[in-house]
Amino acid sequence: LAGSAGALLFITTDRLAYQIKGRLEYLTSGPLYEHMRTWVDPTRPRRAATVLHVEQVFQGATQLV
Repeated sequence: LAGSAGALLFITTDRLAYQIKGRLEYLTSGPLYEHMRTWVDPTRPRRAATVLHVEQVFQGATQLV
C-alpha cells in the first residue's frame, strides 16, 4: 500500500520499451480519489486510487530521469 515501490512497463508501437519507477500513494479520499470514481465503471470496486510518484524513467536499459 502507501510507501511501497511500484513500476509501470510499456512498449510503444515503435517497439521501444519504457519503465517508470517510483513510490506509490494509496488514496481513499480527496480530489484524486473522487476523480477516479467519476471514470471507473460503478459496477467495479472503487475502494482506492493509487498514484505513482515518478522517481526514475528508463528507455530500455538507459536511465532518462
